[in-house]
Amino acid sequence: GWIRPYFQPVVRTVSRKMCSVEALARWEDPEKGLLPPNCFIPILEQNKEIHRLDCCIVRQICQLYRKNVLRHEEVVPCSFNLSRLAFELCDIFSYVEENVKEYEIPREMLHIEITESALSDNPEEIKKNIARFQNAGYQVTLVGRLRKNSIALNQMPFAQHRINCRFEHGPLFYIEFNLKLFIYLLFVKCTIISAVDADTILP
Repeated sequence: GWIRPYFQPVVRTVSRKMCSVEALARWEDPEKGLLPPNCFIPILEQNKEIHRLDCCIVRQICQLYRKNVLRHEEVVPCSFNLSRLAFELCDIFSYVEENVKEYEIPREMLHIEITESALSDNPEEIKKNIARFQNAGYQVTLVGRLRKNSIALNQMPFAQHRINCRFEHGPLFYIEFNLKLFIYLLFVKCTIISAVDADTILP
């Protein structure tokens, strides 16, 4: 197919070493070239086909992981996003498990990402599905710009939260970063928090 995962490295600020990667779906059109997600994801969501994209990316991640292992190449954990509709239109947990077993991937090497917007509809059902992943040994991360009145902050069983921010890269960069992080920490309890500059995400 034309849709492939592009891997964005996640680098620790202290050691400056890559600790994991994030899989981002991109469409490689033979005529139009590389298409960004806003060109095809809204259409897939509108037609309730977005779960097929999620399944496609999951399978390719697992296939590439197995290839790298067989080539004796270094492997790191990979995170990928699951849409809200993936939980409604298919048994996404069983699909992930099927691929994990087929390609012999340790569950701790796959990190599930859920956006805050996915929790707006039927949060209890999403919560049950998140628990299935966590009980099986997967790490589940909440991604977004959280507010103190967010359902996710008090009710959802996330071990890690990732904040997407936009920073001005100037002399006040670290002051702004720490201020945003401090305000966020006043309202949330979790094991790990990471902040990502949205301007550094792949187009």
